Amino acid sequence: MMSRRSIDVMLDLIENRVACMQVIDREDHRQLAIMTQARRELLALRAGATVGPKFGPAPGSSAGARRMDRPTRGTEDMGSARGAAA
Repeated sequence: MMSRRSIDVMLDLIENRVACMQVIDREDHRQLAIMTQARRELLALRAGATVGPKFGPAPGSSAGARRMDRPTRGTEDMGSARGAAA
């Protein structure tokens, strides 16, 4: 995991490089696309999002795990919840 300061430094470096680029050929365009993707990933990291595969939770994350201390949807007693809210 990178620190927020390191992410900000990397973002500054990428943004400065992109601002100075002159896209002339395919190789320049490819490098611009790579830096744009890297910038998106760093922004996601800075926002606290997990950067993982396109489909499903990131490997090792608990995003797909169910919490066992709370009932699953539809199993809670709705009658008592309505009575408490009224």
